[in-house]
Amino acid sequence: TRGLDRVNAECRDKDTFVETYRSPYADWRRNYLHHAILPAHILERETGIADITALSPTSPPAVLKKVADFWNSRWAGFNAKTMPASGPYQFDGSTTSTRTVLIRNQAWAGRPGGPAMIVLSSVADGAAAVQGLANRQFTVVQPPADPLLADRLRALSGRGVIFQARGGPTVEHLDLNLLSPLFRDPVVRIAFAQCIDRNKLVDELARGIRPETQPLGSLAFLPDDAKYEDLYSGKMVADAQKAQVTLERAGWILGSDGVYAKAGQRLSFAISHDGSPAHSREVELIRTQCRQAGMEIADGAAPGGVGDGGVAHGRFDVALTTNSRASRVWSLADHYATNGEFNYQHYSNPEVDAALDTAETEYGEPTQMDALVKADRLLADDLVSLPLFQVPIMWAYTNNIDSVYRQGSDGVTWNANEWTVR
Repeated sequence: TRGLDRVNAECRDKDTFVETYRSPYADWRRNYLHHAILPAHILERETGIADITALSPTSPPAVLKKVADFWNSRWAGFNAKTMPASGPYQFDGSTTSTRTVLIRNQAWAGRPGGPAMIVLSSVADGAAAVQGLANRQFTVVQPPADPLLADRLRALSGRGVIFQARGGPTVEHLDLNLLSPLFRDPVVRIAFAQCIDRNKLVDELARGIRPETQPLGSLAFLPDDAKYEDLYSGKMVADAQKAQVTLERAGWILGSDGVYAKAGQRLSFAISHDGSPAHSREVELIRTQCRQAGMEIADGAAPGGVGDGGVAHGRFDVALTTNSRASRVWSLADHYATNGEFNYQHYSNPEVDAALDTAETEYGEPTQMDALVKADRLLADDLVSLPLFQVPIMWAYTNNIDSVYRQGSDGVTWNANEWTVR
């Protein structure tokens, strides 16, 4: 977690926890969004430790291990005895591994829950979720983004189903490995960007869900952000002939096999991805587009996720990845700072490092945003990653329920206490 390397923590009393940073860290709030604050009294009761606040790194190892074991394992899964409630709803005792039942939390001091009970069901097949909504087996569904499912949900409007979609918190982009001799060459990066037709990708993968979706123009901001600036439309021009001109001016020669080469190196590489149907189709479209520009691209599908394979160890040429923009500072610094935790691309630019350091340490939002804008422009100049599009999210519900809205990564239940069922 970014920032925790510069923090001291102290429990002042049973109600007060204080973090003191040894140096400025403007994005400190993110530590509390990504890490749960869980009730001490449950841990104390289950481990037999009288006062968790009395422990320190110098406490007996056996005691610290007892705490660590409980923290790492006992709040995983569901156990009604230890599972806390921290909002208008709590887990019911009938919850199982495949079915979660929420009931109103009588101890909640805020606005009480809306529906008296909410049953959450995991449905692996999106088509089954749509059918369940049509049959009124479900009241609300949030299937994965899929144009075919979106069409089916829209077709249910005459049966009292409301379909909605919007831009989500995640984006798709192509990350280029600068350890690769090919992509160390800025000419190759420019030509690769020029041959990709992002409008075609958006047409097939996103506009069927959200018609207003456009190719993404930033690595730092989303289209609705005030500081969003389209930095890539002039670089990613969907022009295979222009890509060829770029290569030939730099001494690349088109071979009899239709692939460019220079100094004995063919313009041949692979795009790694997670093997999902959508990403497989995306890669196939890019392969076809850039083959016309004299590039030979292999499908480097790695089922299970690119992060668990060679990408995390730098063994890739290009990686098709999905990345959250929930925290701009974290996301950029982790991926593009020279010492970033997820900088698998081996990218380094001192000006980018300086801008991201400012964004992390300046508490004034205007200064922080200006630093991110600068970093965003520098990244676009270097073409280290190629943004494709913002991934849409979608949801649907029956017309006898009000106030359903899918809030990014928190899903549709974030405001369930405001739902009204007629």
